[in-house]
Amino acid sequence: MPVALLLLVGGCAPSSGPEAASQSKPARITMHRLNRVEYNNTVHDLLGTSLAPADLFPSDDMSHGFDNIGDVLSTSPVQVEMYHHAAEALINDAMSADRGATRRIEAEDLDSTVGTATGDAWKLVTNGELATTLDSVAGTYRVEVVAWGERIGPVPIRMAIRVAGADVALFDVLADATKPGAYEATIKLHNAPLKLEVAYLNDRDTNSKYRNLLIDSITLEGPIGIAASNPMRERIMICDPAIDGDKACAGQIIGAFGQRAWRRPLTQPEIAELVELALPDDPAEFESGIALALRAILASPSFVFRIEADPISDASTSLDGYALASRLSYFLWSSMPDDELFAAAAAGSLAAQDTLQEQIERMLNSSKAAALVDNFVGQWLSLRGLDAHEPDSEVFPSYDLALKNDMVVETKTLFRSLLADNRPVHELLTANFTFANSRLAAHYNLAADLPRGDRPDSFTRVPLSAERAGLLGQASILTVTSQPTRTSPVKRGKWVLEQLLCTTPPPPPPGVAGLTREKTPSASLRERMEVHRSEPMCSACHNIMDPIGFGLENFDGTGKFRTLEGDFAIDASGTLPGGEAFQGSVELSALLAKDPRFPRCVVTQMYTYALGRAPVWDVGPFTSDWVGRGAGLSDLVTAIAASQPFRQHRAMKREAR
Repeated sequence: MPVALLLLVGGCAPSSGPEAASQSKPARITMHRLNRVEYNNTVHDLLGTSLAPADLFPSDDMSHGFDNIGDVLSTSPVQVEMYHHAAEALINDAMSADRGATRRIEAEDLDSTVGTATGDAWKLVTNGELATTLDSVAGTYRVEVVAWGERIGPVPIRMAIRVAGADVALFDVLADATKPGAYEATIKLHNAPLKLEVAYLNDRDTNSKYRNLLIDSITLEGPIGIAASNPMRERIMICDPAIDGDKACAGQIIGAFGQRAWRRPLTQPEIAELVELALPDDPAEFESGIALALRAILASPSFVFRIEADPISDASTSLDGYALASRLSYFLWSSMPDDELFAAAAAGSLAAQDTLQEQIERMLNSSKAAALVDNFVGQWLSLRGLDAHEPDSEVFPSYDLALKNDMVVETKTLFRSLLADNRPVHELLTANFTFANSRLAAHYNLAADLPRGDRPDSFTRVPLSAERAGLLGQASILTVTSQPTRTSPVKRGKWVLEQLLCTTPPPPPPGVAGLTREKTPSASLRERMEVHRSEPMCSACHNIMDPIGFGLENFDGTGKFRTLEGDFAIDASGTLPGGEAFQGSVELSALLAKDPRFPRCVVTQMYTYALGRAPVWDVGPFTSDWVGRGAGLSDLVTAIAASQPFRQHRAMKREAR
């Protein structure tokens, strides 16, 4: 089997021995496997495919709070097999010549028929249909509906695809707002204007106002089997073997595709090996041979791993242009470099400070920079933890999947806004505004006439009421740090310490029981916690966590403001271990924003995400310089990308043999 088809099995072992504690020796080289998000984004940008094969890969291990840490991104035999299957599916899709034309209909362009729709016409709230009229050519078509549901209880939402009034496909919609599902069917259409409908069948199974079917888009592809333009194939087949010759054309195709897939130019021996694999004895099989070589490229370690050339010595060495381009693109975009970044790498200009600055600004202004917010913020602030958190519906009846999605969008939009405007980092904690739609505004009891849509562009900047400020006033943070039936001052205090101050409290002593659920407690939660932490073995941990958590007690387990906990008045005052007193979350947030650990922690968290490993040097001087220049969030991204640890690397030490 050619070398290009062999994939390494097993993780990349970290080097032994102490790390250098200064920026004079940046991070050692680690074979950094693409995680699932990076893999899907990369094949999308490489091929233009709509497939997402990494959704089926095993979950990525996490370290330091992130799933892009090179030392724990191991590779199992199962993954090796799945990489080969994914490569075959991707290349078959890209090389297909019978895809037919593709038409995508956004939900807001659909007609609402029997039922009613709200917002931007993509949320069905009663039994009904969304429809479009097709002027079709007779043939077989693929139809894909991107949809998700809001449901309470075990009964799935039933959805039908209808053609000319007849159901041609039925689905149980189990996907939710955090990860919409793609529901596909193969249908036959005739030569006539036909009505294509998506119908919501079982809304009457429940009287819950939160049971809804949501449609994002409908994609129709066909007629299948009739030759049509395939942009993916056209991008790959850049020459004609009948004109250029089989060997020369195969070399051009493989060299161009391989350079983008492996994120560096291929060597002549690598191209020759792949051309030998591709060229068949029968010239009529040229394209199938090319497809085999392209599958080998996608199954290679050079695609699955981000491999950086090994420095000759242990001295710090500047990354070459292609490796720097990859570090930059996977930091900001969670994907491969684009053509402009590749061109800068090829020209050798990416090492120049002004060119690097221009590229960073361009990349941050790209829509692909949403990946930085989704993946960095989503993990740093524990937003992904909301997927596994389910507040008790009896205690919090207004909480549903749509509200959860609103919470996540709010937090990401705030960060995105502060990043775009290069606002100081302390505004993450002290901002007196947020971004909300009508549902979230109602949850916060804000008097604002806002759009009812669920999409990020439906969220509008609004001033906050006096009791909220920044992240610690946002429902996403307050919900994910609560118990299903009540708030948790311990979880909230621990989250602030670990995520915002990078301070890990000591672990609880073995055998210590937590608070039990009481339907009719005889004392407030704070009073019960005070008794709990009066125990000598408990006080060391709780004295540093509980005061922070008590400052957030005016917010219930889903972030709603309250002044009473049942029949008990809430006391949200506290004193931090350093002696600073506060009253409520806004004063607490102001104190935390002034804590020197906060900007240092933000630097540490972003460096960890950017490099795929925790910094092993003192980030204090870097932080002081950044804070002295205004502590702008965009400045932080630029400073990290321009720093020595990001732009250089060093060799792993070899064991003596």
